[in-house]
Amino acid sequence: MALSSRAAAAAVFPHLSIPSPRPRAAASVSLQPPRLPPPHSVRLDHVVADTTTELGLGGGGLLAATIEHLEREPASAGEGDAASTQLAALSPRELQLVLVYFAQEGRDAYCALEVFDWLRRANRVDGETMELMAAIACGWIERLVGAGGDVADVAALLGEMDCVGLRPGFSLVEKAVALYWDRGERESAVEFVRDVLRRGGFGVGGEYISAGDGERGGPVGYLAWRMMMDGDYRDAVKLVIEFKESGLKPEVYSYLIGLTALVKEQKEFSKALRKLNSSVKEGSIYRLGTETMHSIENYQSELLKDGVLLSNWAVQEGSSDVLGLVHERLLSLYTCAGCGLEAEHQLWEMKLLGREPDTQLYDVVLAICASQGEAAAVRRLLAGVESTSAGRRKKSMSWLLRGYVKGGFYLDASETLMRMLDMGLHPEYLDRAAVLTALRRNIHESGSLESYMKLCKRLSETDLIGPSQRSKTPEPARVVNPSRLPPLLIPQIPRSLPASAGATVTFGWEPGETTEPLGLLTLLLSSLLPSPPTSTSSHRSDIRFFVRPEESGDPDQAGVISFSGGSAMNITQILLAAQSADGNLRTVAEENLKQFQEQNLPNFLLSLSVELSDDERPPESRRLAGIILKNSLDAKDSAKKELLIQQWVCLDPTIKLKIKESLLITLGSSVHDARHTSSQVIAKVASIEIPRREWQELIAKLLSNMTQQGAPAPLKQATLEALGYVCEEISPEHLEQDQVNSVLTAVVQGMNQTELSPEVRIAAVKALYNALDFAESNFANEMERNYIMKVVCDTAVSKEVEIRQAAFECLVAIGSTYYVHLDPYMQTIFNLTANAVKGDEEPVALQAIEFWSTICDEEIELQEEYEGNDDADSTVNYRFIEKALPSLVPMLLETLLKQEEDQDQDDNVWNISMSGGTCLGLIARTVGDAIVPLVMPFVEGNITKPDWHCREAATFAFGSILEGPSVEKLAPLVQAGLDFLLNTTKDPNSQVRDTTAWTLGRVFELLHSPASANPIITNANLPRIMTVLLESSKDVPNVAEKVCGAIYFLAQGYEDAESMSSVLTPFLPNIIAALLSAADRADTTHFRLRASSYEALNEIVRVSNIPETSGILGQLLQEIMRRLNLTFELHILSSGDKEKQSDLQALLCGVLQVIIQKLSSSDAKSIIAQTADQLMFLFLRVFACHSSTVHEEAMLAIGALAYATGTDFVKYMPEFFKYLEAGLQNYEEYQVCSISVGVVGDICRALEDKILPFCDGIMTVLLKDLSNSMLNRSVKPPIFSCFGDIALAIGEFFEKYLPYAMPMLQGAAELLGVLDHNDEDMVDYGNQLRRGIFEAYSGILQGIKGAKAQLMMPYAGHLLQFTEAVYKDQSRDDNVTKAAVAVLGDLADTLGPSSKDLFKGNLFHVEFLRECLDSDDEVRDTASWAQGMINHALVS
Repeated sequence: MALSSRAAAAAVFPHLSIPSPRPRAAASVSLQPPRLPPPHSVRLDHVVADTTTELGLGGGGLLAATIEHLEREPASAGEGDAASTQLAALSPRELQLVLVYFAQEGRDAYCALEVFDWLRRANRVDGETMELMAAIACGWIERLVGAGGDVADVAALLGEMDCVGLRPGFSLVEKAVALYWDRGERESAVEFVRDVLRRGGFGVGGEYISAGDGERGGPVGYLAWRMMMDGDYRDAVKLVIEFKESGLKPEVYSYLIGLTALVKEQKEFSKALRKLNSSVKEGSIYRLGTETMHSIENYQSELLKDGVLLSNWAVQEGSSDVLGLVHERLLSLYTCAGCGLEAEHQLWEMKLLGREPDTQLYDVVLAICASQGEAAAVRRLLAGVESTSAGRRKKSMSWLLRGYVKGGFYLDASETLMRMLDMGLHPEYLDRAAVLTALRRNIHESGSLESYMKLCKRLSETDLIGPSQRSKTPEPARVVNPSRLPPLLIPQIPRSLPASAGATVTFGWEPGETTEPLGLLTLLLSSLLPSPPTSTSSHRSDIRFFVRPEESGDPDQAGVISFSGGSAMNITQILLAAQSADGNLRTVAEENLKQFQEQNLPNFLLSLSVELSDDERPPESRRLAGIILKNSLDAKDSAKKELLIQQWVCLDPTIKLKIKESLLITLGSSVHDARHTSSQVIAKVASIEIPRREWQELIAKLLSNMTQQGAPAPLKQATLEALGYVCEEISPEHLEQDQVNSVLTAVVQGMNQTELSPEVRIAAVKALYNALDFAESNFANEMERNYIMKVVCDTAVSKEVEIRQAAFECLVAIGSTYYVHLDPYMQTIFNLTANAVKGDEEPVALQAIEFWSTICDEEIELQEEYEGNDDADSTVNYRFIEKALPSLVPMLLETLLKQEEDQDQDDNVWNISMSGGTCLGLIARTVGDAIVPLVMPFVEGNITKPDWHCREAATFAFGSILEGPSVEKLAPLVQAGLDFLLNTTKDPNSQVRDTTAWTLGRVFELLHSPASANPIITNANLPRIMTVLLESSKDVPNVAEKVCGAIYFLAQGYEDAESMSSVLTPFLPNIIAALLSAADRADTTHFRLRASSYEALNEIVRVSNIPETSGILGQLLQEIMRRLNLTFELHILSSGDKEKQSDLQALLCGVLQVIIQKLSSSDAKSIIAQTADQLMFLFLRVFACHSSTVHEEAMLAIGALAYATGTDFVKYMPEFFKYLEAGLQNYEEYQVCSISVGVVGDICRALEDKILPFCDGIMTVLLKDLSNSMLNRSVKPPIFSCFGDIALAIGEFFEKYLPYAMPMLQGAAELLGVLDHNDEDMVDYGNQLRRGIFEAYSGILQGIKGAKAQLMMPYAGHLLQFTEAVYKDQSRDDNVTKAAVAVLGDLADTLGPSSKDLFKGNLFHVEFLRECLDSDDEVRDTASWAQGMINHALVS
């Protein structure tokens, strides 16, 4: 074990002596330490005293002599040395003292490493010593990360931990990432995670879906989450995809983060499209050009394709927990994108999983399908409507009707309206109006007039039309010019236009009329100007409506009325019309609102606040007014948010004061929605003004609502809600401490049992939850802290379930925020949580368990943060879990017995049993070995009971504690209980079998290591294990899926010991048969089992031992080919069938790729050669299916085939070239394009100069790709690299392409000079582009070397200038540095003496090479070679 960079470490640890790495004996590498989980409770002060005297060194003795010897000769702990002899004579305790002695600051830490290496070789590393060494190593890592160390050094240190058998885990990696990110070094954060995953993950590359829905999972997911929180949704998606496509394996949760970011991006994109269409309608944009429309369609297609790509990865690689979350996000994505059939498919997938979507989602999808004319989908979605309540049926039918109207299916809308009447459902006025208007507008179309008259008659019969409506409150209507209508449809209009402002103009009809004029009853202009317009107003608002020509005094203005005015306006009817089902009416209203906002923003905002505050206005208009007002103050996009803030800041203070007064008045409204919206808007205003030291009286005014005598409960409830939202919006530093004290006093008083209103109390508890961050000083004060904790604990036993739940949520937040203050209250909290877990409602019990999970998280974080610093750890880590362990574990074990029936069928279930098991797993990670003796009696006492609940709970408990305790502690238990677990796979209860399969998978994942001294799987028990697993693969789908996962992890254990994988060879035929059988199961309705089966099959192939399995793999190759051939015969009747075919083909192509790669890397290449024709034929058929997912997998498989067949691949090129060309031109599905570019490189390396006949076509398409602005930029760097591959393959024949390729390279190099270096994404892209350019130059220089080398002279000067610019740019990464140095060597090598003057005139290379010679091995080796080439050119 040696640290990666002594210089880097010394820079970070000036007091820590870390010498340069020295050569190691072979024996030191051959012995592998036991693989231990990360230590969680390391206290160095418990191991050793602080002073030399206390260490026992002051009085001499063997220990002192050994340390003195090592200090004199640090490298003397080798075999047979004196120090080795002395070490051998020391006790384990004394050896630990030696480690600690040299780990202290100021001493040679390398001695600690030397001693530990000797311990490994002498096989004297016990659990305590391993834990101690881990603490020392973790201390180095913490200091290096905290000091902003180099990415490679930080990752290397993590690697050192991994090498000694430790798994650093995600928390430590996340801290490093967060530190880089918060320091603004986003590129370093990305490169760090990339480096970590390249090195094998250090325990962070696994599946993180066990994290909660709101958590961030693993390192890639955390990176994407940070981007998403910054509003960079698209970049977050690209990050995840880039990691996956670059061959690294992101954790599954990163795909879910990517999907979430996609949904957010889709929402913003849809919003932008609506604004764009609005601008077209307004005339501010004349029309959208063809190119613009094409760009919009391409971008939409990219979003959806990315969604499918991420979801497929998540399902294929994830556990059973993933599927529901994937479908949930896909449903949101497709709904926002308006893709009806796809959204419907996700609805049913969620339902099949037991994850019931919200009823309104059904209605939204129903409307989308209706608008797209998907009759079959509409029928399916309506199937369950008949059995619902009348209110529910009415809502669903209204959504259906509106969907038909939007899509132009007016006759269907009319039939829906009639159907609603038949069902006794009275359609809303706006729905009736929308249908009648649409039918009238299309009156000349077949069936429209008949449907119109029939509908009018039916409406009249049901008293939904006619004179009786006059007495009712008028409803908004679309305004039209009656003179333009057919005479049959014009009613009598006996009244003239009123002259006074604020009057109502109403179209009327004669008694007895049965035809509703246009389906619109009234034209409302009332109250638009409640006050007479003043001549002093500086603002003007014009609103125009059509009337009959004879009622206008001016013939030229016939049909138009114009109103103007200032101050607050009554906009009730416009707000109602903006929610109309009639698209035209809604558009007019939205345009009027937008015009009002643009022309007179102060009065617009004031009018909205007045609308919100008036209890006489309709709830619908008040709700929309509040939403618009809130959105006028805040936005997700940071640039837009800043604009809105500035608009508010610049408003007339008088207007702002009126708005704020209206908002405060609304808190006392009798309408809950109005109060709720007002509290949110108050918080938005506060978030702008309070940081500017404005509206300082807000807190006092809110508190006065709480203290005034006889304040009504609704006012107090809304006030507390507003206080909570304000605390959520602003930062603690924005409030004075006396304000915080007053807020907390009001909130705590609202929580008091003397408050009779439950609504007030629940609002108070939630407000406290939001205000906890402000209470740091209060929690530091013992008296105040005691009072707050007493009130919270008292509230936790309230009689209302919702209040108790909210109180426990406060306790959870307190546990996370104020962990260090909890000690005096832990006994009380334990009693509260214990009572809640044992007897309270499930929502309360779940929060009670969550409290202890939070404490575990805190203590795990503290242990990781302070490992190596026991003094600091002892002052901040109170070890609450360790102290409560004897009582806490039994309580949680009891929760495991509270399973729900058939919960194994729902992978997304979250109940008290699942929560208890999760908490138990966290406790295991917190206390390690100490949990085992507490859990094992429960396991042993329940594992054989006749009640299945007991057996399942016992198995779940055992599986939950497998991560945390040491291997030494667990291995004997697993070895003793493995046979029992295998027997339990035959349990009569499916839930027991499901949990058993999951536990076996965890055993194989966490403890299976063939090279360990006491392996879990041996030659003796492997036959029994395989027999059970293969038999269990026939179990019900959810069990079989977990069994496939267990097979996967069992095989994966042999990856690092491939020579030992031959033990699997006898079972290989049966394993393959079982997995293929599982993939063919007809009793599963989801994709996961099939994906899990094929993924396990891939892993079995990867670890198989060649050549003894080559025959079996050859047969498997034939079988997979047969299966792929059968997919072309599937009947495709719907998009769902097409998707299933594509998914299956992608899986099969993936298996073929793995087999080809395995066989081509051995003497079994002949098998590939014999089947190459058939394989290529199948792949070509796959391309005809037009699925991007399958295209990618097939392209990758063809790349593997090209490598395997070499120059023989040329015979396939004539037929394959058209698909390759199509892939290179697939701008919409840019991942396909990118993979196609990579395949070109593979083929060039395989065919060499035989690729020449196809180069014209390839180069033409690649050059077009570079010029195409629609192609995703991530594809362009690989295209430049591909130029180099082509040049290397065809050599001097690349001359004909130089006039085209070189200007592209030079142009791209110049583009890099104008990139925004403050944009992390652009910096990352710039590095990719630089590397691609350098690789292109290197390939061209090497390819054209020889007789035509002088062709490169005209470009050499520009190349050196570009290289110098890159050298001076500190944002370059190591890959760019290596590529730049390599191109200098290639230039000297190719041009020879001709390059002498160039290098003499560009002396930057001297410093550049000197810098690189001090870098890591790869860069140093490349620099050494380049220096030799340049020196040779200079002296020749």
